[in-house]
Parts: sequence; C-alpha cells; structure tokens
Amino acid sequence: MGVLGALSYLSLIIFSLVGFSLLKEKKSSLPYISAIVAVLAGQLVYYQNTALLFLAWFIFGLGAVAWKDSLSKKFSIKESFSSERMPELNLGFSVILILINLSVMSGFYLATKECLADSNYVKAQESVDLNGAISYLEKSVEQNPYRVIYRTVLSQAYLSKLYEESNKPSEEQDPITLQQRGNQILEQANILETDFSSYVNTWEMIGVIYRDIQGSPELAIEAFEKALEIDRKNPVLHLEIGKLYATLGDIEKSRESFVKAQEIKSNYVNAILLDALTYEVEDIDRAINKLEEAEIKLPFNRDIKYQLGRLYFNQEETDLAISYFIETIQIDPNYSNAYFSLGMAYDRNEEPEIAIAIFRKVLELNPDNQEIIQKIEDLKTIVGE
Repeated sequence: MGVLGALSYLSLIIFSLVGFSLLKEKKSSLPYISAIVAVLAGQLVYYQNTALLFLAWFIFGLGAVAWKDSLSKKFSIKESFSSERMPELNLGFSVILILINLSVMSGFYLATKECLADSNYVKAQESVDLNGAISYLEKSVEQNPYRVIYRTVLSQAYLSKLYEESNKPSEEQDPITLQQRGNQILEQANILETDFSSYVNTWEMIGVIYRDIQGSPELAIEAFEKALEIDRKNPVLHLEIGKLYATLGDIEKSRESFVKAQEIKSNYVNAILLDALTYEVEDIDRAINKLEEAEIKLPFNRDIKYQLGRLYFNQEETDLAISYFIETIQIDPNYSNAYFSLGMAYDRNEEPEIAIAIFRKVLELNPDNQEIIQKIEDLKTIVGE
C-alpha cells in the first residue's frame, strides 16, 4: 500500500469515527459503524485481498453518501460559495477534473495492457509448443513494447525456430521460413540496439546473433564486451568471449577469458574444462593436470571425469581411460558419449564381447544410429557371431 496509501486509509477510518461522533442520531448509524469495525477486524486477521479491500472502500463510500446531509448541516456556513460569481475558477476546476479523469483512464488503459503483456509472457514460458510460445511473446511485445525481456526472449524463440528448421535434412528445409526467421531476428536486434542499449540482455542477444546468424566472431566479441561493461561480474560473458577467441585461433586471449570466468565463479565447470582443453594440443600433460586439480574440487562432475578419460584414451593409457569412463557412467547412466568411448576402449583392449554389450547400450540411447549398428556388426564378425 505504501506510506501515502496507509495514511489515506487511516484518515478515512478517522473521518468515519469522527463523523459518527458528530451525528445527532447515532443509533441509526450503528449498523454502519459495526460494518466498518467488522471489515477492519477482518483485515487484521486475514491477509489483505481484493474482496476485503473492495468491501472497505464500498462501506466508506456509503458513509460519505449517507452522512453528507447531516454533516453539512453541522458545518454549514452562512454564505455559500457560488461558481456563478467566479466563472474562471469554475472553468479551471472543470479542466483539472477532466485532466484527472483522462489521467486515470490512461493509467488504467496502460496498466491493463501491461497486465495482459505479463499474462501472455507467462503463457509463453509455460507453453510446450514453440510456435505457441512465439505467438504469446509477439502479443506481449505488441501490448508492451518497452520491456527488454519480452524482446530478448522473443528473439531467442525466433532463433530456436531457425535452428529447428536448419537442422532438418536439406530437402525438408523451407527457405522461406529460414529467411523469415532470420529477418525477424535481425529486426529485433536492430530495435534492441537502438532502444535498449543500456541493458545486458540486449548485447548478449546481439552477440548470439552475430555469432550464430551472421557468422562474425569479431562482432560477437564486441557485443559481449559491451555487455561486460554493464555487468562486469558475469562469468558467462567471459566464457563466451573465450570460446570466440578460440574460434579465431587466439588461444592466449581465450585462456585469459576462461581464467577471468573462473575468478568470478571458482567452480564454473565449463570455464574449467575449456581452459584445460586449450592445452590439449601443445601440452596434453598440463591439460590432464588441470583437470585432475578440478576433479579434487568437483569429484562428482560428469564432464570432468569424461574429459580425463578421453585424454588418457588419446594418451593410450586405456585401462585408466576405462576407469574414468565407468565413473562417468556411474554419475550419469544415460550419458551415451561415455558408453561409446568405453566401447571403443574395450575394443582397443581386444575385448570384443564386452565392447558389443557396451555398443548395444549406446544403440538403446541412440536408436537407428548407423555408425553404431555397423560397429556392432564388425565386432560380431570378429567374435564369430
């Protein structure tokens, strides 16, 4: 309610009690006072709700109407004010009243649109259908075009739809849909950059668009760095910049960004992994050491264990790799990459029967995978099945 609201409400209560004390015929107003007391007691006992609030204001309004004549006689003055004597003042009051009414109506209209926009945004978040979510988000943006979150989430939804279409086989893709979604994303990006440049979400979204739609890592880095100027303690931004520098082949700057991300969030697994893996080509032992240090801090992390197994496998330390792949599966029994790598390790160790059983599990998790089907057939040939 706020301080002013509370004071206004309190003044109405005092006015009602004082007005009752000044009435000559108090008995006829006892039901009204009883109603006020009952409503106030209800508001003390129960959490404020719309029904109680409406009832309170309704009762106060009835009191103002019912006691108007009685109290006006009590406080009547001999010479009443006449608007005919001061027409200019009457005009001024009329203009003020019209402006107040227009302001209230405008406020009510805007508040209604904001509520509708929020309602559609919530529906979009709850929607399991991407097309339905996009429809709700478009309504939110139309009803309230000044909230950056609506536009950024709408852009993300357009982007997801674009990914969905582009991931189809080439013969099934619809070029018109691809172009339409691309244009919608760029349109939202232009609006975000023009009207919402002080928001982190704006530059994050623009960075994603430059990275994924326009294929420009340099411009994506600039966008993410602008986001960092607004939110310097965001480890995700440092991570994305590091990945982009890695794409450009600038490993030193990539590592710097990954280290900054870890300085902000010490247990940021993605930054730890990517930092360690930047050493894989030039110094694999250092990469392993960094991952083993991370494993001490995060002993039950699936990705750290899997990457350690993969690096040991590449170092031809197959038994050690197998132990890490098994630990990975114990943490996540449905991690198909770990099963596949484990099958490859047993195949290298010349244990085809075990490898076949492992690859069958991979096939359960990835039905109709032709590579796995062929691998199983090849191993069957070896064991003579």
